[in-house]
Amino acid sequence: MFEDDKDDKIYNLIISNGIDKNREYGQFTEKLFSKTDFLWKESMSPAYATAGEEFFKKVDRIILLA
Repeated sequence: MFEDDKDDKIYNLIISNGIDKNREYGQFTEKLFSKTDFLWKESMSPAYATAGEEFFKKVDRIILLA
């Protein structure tokens, strides 16, 4: 990434992690960790169906692994 394009924002992500037979979740998060110029943290909720609007307002991206 070019220095002018560097983004210091910490992105709040939800990454799906259902039945993960192919271990996509681990592979995907490893790739994210290897990108030192991309700052992120994972937002989690015990039950997304009952998570309130305030929780989802803080989330920047939802990533669905298939």
